[in-house]
Amino acid sequence: MGNDTPAGRPGFQPVHPGRILERNIDALGLTIEAFAHHIGTTRQTVHSIIAGRSAVREEMAVRLARAFKTTPQFWLNLQMNHVVWELEGLQSLRRIRPCKAGDGVGSWRSDRRSCRPT
Repeated sequence: MGNDTPAGRPGFQPVHPGRILERNIDALGLTIEAFAHHIGTTRQTVHSIIAGRSAVREEMAVRLARAFKTTPQFWLNLQMNHVVWELEGLQSLRRIRPCKAGDGVGSWRSDRRSCRPT
């Protein structure tokens, strides 16, 4: 892959789980408020996920899985793929290169420089 795209990072941004959530709610013909009530949370919480301001965490993943007959892992994987894709694009993380043997990684000596750039 060219242009410093990390290995395994697709050239497109994985969808935020909120977009899938919104499509599922719409397909059922429910309002956000009715859906939130059904899964035992607030409309603000659901709307925040749909808007991409909040992440799908473990408990919400279980609620969504039960509501849509999926698995919690499905929702957590959507969230993880989205977040990791964003993190891999950060310049501060993109500059990190693999370490090589003998670079002092794991050394207890503080005067050694770990993972010297090649």
